[in-house]
Amino acid sequence: MKWPGHRARMRDPWHEIERAARKAGRWERHRRNAVLYLCWTAMVLCAIWETIVCRLAVQALGSTWPLLMEAGLWAATLCVIGWDVRRLWRQRMAMRLYYEDIADGVCPDRGMQITAANGWKWYRRQGSPWWISSKRPRPRVYVADALARLAGHNSSTRTPQV
Repeated sequence: MKWPGHRARMRDPWHEIERAARKAGRWERHRRNAVLYLCWTAMVLCAIWETIVCRLAVQALGSTWPLLMEAGLWAATLCVIGWDVRRLWRQRMAMRLYYEDIADGVCPDRGMQITAANGWKWYRRQGSPWWISSKRPRPRVYVADALARLAGHNSSTRTPQV
């Protein structure tokens, strides 16, 4: 409902792009990591089994050295899973920053230049952030221009408003 003095709410062009991407399916990005998730689950289950066996060994032997094996296995399990989670998080942040900056016109890559390797280079050039601030300064761009840049076309003659 519109009333006098009502101004249309302006949406960020990236909001429209994200909305279109979400329509493709929420679980799409998790499907390719299903094997990795299964490996993590198997590692945790093995660590739980080892914990049970080591606790029984401590009771049977009356010694605490099996607890060292248990602690070592848990440390290795958590380090491997933590390393994978860190790698996946950085990869996601790198590609998101890269595509946002291409859509905004900040990154000069177009067409065949849009690759994962160039995304990592751009990510390192931006300081390798752990998260992307929603309050970072971004130019106002037209949605059509942002989509054209992502498709690899040169942007139109319209200039973005800063």
